[in-house]
Amino acid sequence: MRWEVLFSKFKFFYTIVFVISTSLVTQASELSRDQFVKEVAKRIGYYELVGKASKHCHSGRLLFVNEKKPLEGLRFANKIFFGPLAKKESEHNEDGYCSILEKFKYTTNSITQTTKVYKCDKSHKGDEAVSTQIISFDDSKNELIYKSLESKITCKFKRVFSRAQR
Repeated sequence: MRWEVLFSKFKFFYTIVFVISTSLVTQASELSRDQFVKEVAKRIGYYELVGKASKHCHSGRLLFVNEKKPLEGLRFANKIFFGPLAKKESEHNEDGYCSILEKFKYTTNSITQTTKVYKCDKSHKGDEAVSTQIISFDDSKNELIYKSLESKITCKFKRVFSRAQR
């Protein structure tokens, strides 16, 4: 019985250490917007859909909307857009419509954009929503994964050539 108690305490301690260390690693990989732009520029190219096909997933190019002004945003396969890239968050109000809050999180291997539409006029209350989309990169496999969390869409792509190859 003594071993069970010791094992239980060890398991609890190990879980706490694992959660804290994972959290620290995640925080350490966060980047500024400008650092992220430099990182993602290395991943610009053409990606083919792999795995399960979906009507929402299509092969295509990952590129800057405007190569001379990369902060205008990223586009993938003509359907997925991230931007304009804000430092952390930006908020604006559209008269007669809603307030819109954009939040960004940049890491060495991902971008997360959360869009919140809220405080809408009565005639637009149905437009209030939250949308979270993520692009993550697995450089070891040359893969890009796109997720739309609220829509439960996940698409996996493999890079077949980079900007330098075209």
